[in-house]
Amino acid sequence: MPSSQWTDLIKIDKKTPLLILGMIQYSTIYIILIFFVTSFIDSLFTYNEEKHHFNLLIEIVAQLLINILAIYYVRRISKLFPPLFAIDSDVFFRNTQNVMFITFILAALQPNLMNKIKGARA
Repeated sequence: MPSSQWTDLIKIDKKTPLLILGMIQYSTIYIILIFFVTSFIDSLFTYNEEKHHFNLLIEIVAQLLINILAIYYVRRISKLFPPLFAIDSDVFFRNTQNVMFITFILAALQPNLMNKIKGARA
């Protein structure tokens, strides 16, 4: 890695702390919203071991589609919160990493979805 790229990577200007604080703010908002959304979605789709594999597959697809809608609306709702720091919130929302962040948390907080996937594979 050339030295100028390394210098740019470790450089901390006036914007960097604000960007980090903005990431913390919106990540916290995401976690709070996702906690409520996932508990609701998981309660809608209960897991039953006696269901046929095809029915499990249909439920998995339906639950994943609901999760996609949840990601969309969690992002929209979190945009309603103004940035607490002097950085425009769009800086954070332009990043695709936050969608991956939401997706992993959504999946991790839905044990019924994980059980269905395991059950469908068996």
